[in-house]
Amino acid sequence: MREKIFMVGGSKGGVGKSIVCTALIDYLTAIRNEKVYLIESDTSNPDVGRTYLKSVDGVQRLPGAAFDLDDAEGWINLIDATERHSDHHIVVNNAARNGKGIAAYIDLLAASLHNLEREVVTFWVINRERDGLELCKKYMETGRKRNGLDLARKK
Repeated sequence: MREKIFMVGGSKGGVGKSIVCTALIDYLTAIRNEKVYLIESDTSNPDVGRTYLKSVDGVQRLPGAAFDLDDAEGWINLIDATERHSDHHIVVNNAARNGKGIAAYIDLLAASLHNLEREVVTFWVINRERDGLELCKKYMETGRKRNGLDLARKK
């Protein structure tokens, strides 16, 4: 199996998705010395994209792009980027509102995983409120109902 697709989400704002995504990228690049391609899907608050995709002194810290994952074209772009960067882990910083986009278009990704030779690993960030767990349950059920994609395994 090739490098993984890491989905960082939580379907709520202010739970710490950006810091988890940043920590994951730093771990993969600085500690493991692995290649990462960043997909920033949070168009309203693209903190992770601003950190890694904006150039500093003319140098972009990571390769990546911003895609709207509330739209089918964004998912197609994600799949294309995954294929083009087969030697990179793909880290997707999901927007808080992205639950509807995932529910509507996750089957596009699920249908491509076998050909891409990729596995999806989800980091689901929650706070102390119960609705975070309910949203996680819904996210997991969405993946299982669609093409048997296991979006989040319990460990």
